[in-house]
Amino acid sequence: MLGAILVEPSVLDKCTIAGLLAEDFFREHHGWVYSAALACRDAGLDPGIITVAAELNKRGKLDESGGEPLLANLVAKCLTPIGVETHIKMVGDTARLRRTLVAAGQIAQLAYSEEDPSSVLEKAQSLIGGLVRVKDSGLEKLTGAHVEQAEGPEWGIPAIDGVTMGMAPGRMTIIAAPTGQGKSMLSGQIVRQFAGTGGRAAIFTMEMSNQEYLSRMAHAISGVRMRSSKSDPAFTEFEQEQLNDARSVIDKWDLYSSDKSSVSANGIAASVRALSSERPVGLVLIDYLQLMARGGDSHTNDAEALKAITGAMKGLAMEVGCHVVMVSQMNRASLSEMRRKESNLAECIITEEKFPIPFAESLMGGAVENDADLLVMLQKHPGEHCYNHVEVCVVKNRNGITGHSMMISNYALARLETMDLYAVGRVASGDLYKHRALLKDQGLYIGD
Repeated sequence: MLGAILVEPSVLDKCTIAGLLAEDFFREHHGWVYSAALACRDAGLDPGIITVAAELNKRGKLDESGGEPLLANLVAKCLTPIGVETHIKMVGDTARLRRTLVAAGQIAQLAYSEEDPSSVLEKAQSLIGGLVRVKDSGLEKLTGAHVEQAEGPEWGIPAIDGVTMGMAPGRMTIIAAPTGQGKSMLSGQIVRQFAGTGGRAAIFTMEMSNQEYLSRMAHAISGVRMRSSKSDPAFTEFEQEQLNDARSVIDKWDLYSSDKSSVSANGIAASVRALSSERPVGLVLIDYLQLMARGGDSHTNDAEALKAITGAMKGLAMEVGCHVVMVSQMNRASLSEMRRKESNLAECIITEEKFPIPFAESLMGGAVENDADLLVMLQKHPGEHCYNHVEVCVVKNRNGITGHSMMISNYALARLETMDLYAVGRVASGDLYKHRALLKDQGLYIGD
């Protein structure tokens, strides 16, 4: 670990975050080296062999610690600083165990004394309490800096932006719907919106290859319709230029994607941590949850596997400080359950037909949604005249209210679209009531 500090200065920050102290080292002269490295960093210097040796010499500890040969030997033993977190933990853990042994010996001596038992217990409790640092307990001082609400980039989706503070770090969103409702299109829009702000995102797509995901994204950005079969006409020269321009935009985004058909929660966490070591990852998208569960432990049932995955991903969001979006399937039984719940019906603004609003309890019996800070569910509008209208419903919001609004499914462009003023006017067709209702629904209405 000391060798890694001398090779890679950023390792020292990891030691500080872990709460490592100079007295945590078994060999005293190793503690001197660590203390000297901290002093170099505080002085704005990289803690290398030369600067640490100079600091030790200033303290009169250079020769006693072993001098520059010791420092060179430490560097020689460090093959790579990768994985140094394990060594940092080992140093801290063994230091705690040594202190525990010392405290245990002192408590044993107290127990053998002829002091009053109440006094012995009181002193023993004091010794044990002294072993626990505030940092170890997970407690931190609440200051004014903690008053602000966590905020993140906008979603670009009226139903979600209207009830949240954006893609806030440390939180997890689940997008759920039956097959063919537009889950992947919605999640793709979230990725494009986030990437457009300059953030780094990691995508784990188990349903399609990276190349297919890139192609869909290019069509969604360019506005060029995808070819559905070989009988469709080939792209014109202008359309090809539009697609190339879209790919140029994507190339500038900080996006990473994995198309492994089987990936575990631990594998995703390891990949995200590695990616975050270069630059913080702000968004992690997993499409989709049930495919992850299939590659898990065969001795657990589906509900337990799903719960373990969502718990792990929520932990990753808090650890890395990213926003995790997980896509989840819904079964047909959930649809039947939604239709039977008369109290949860809404009316389509366009056709005035009733349709069911999804509710959290219809998703895996509540096992999955418990870990989610935000649960977004999709429901297609009824009727042949609005087959491409889908309701985006925020049915659970741990930090605010819920709500829903309509979007347009454009399968040829692999995207869900909001309605602008022109589209609202066209759909309303002169009906002032529908016009005003659509403006409110899309977050475009300004008034009382």
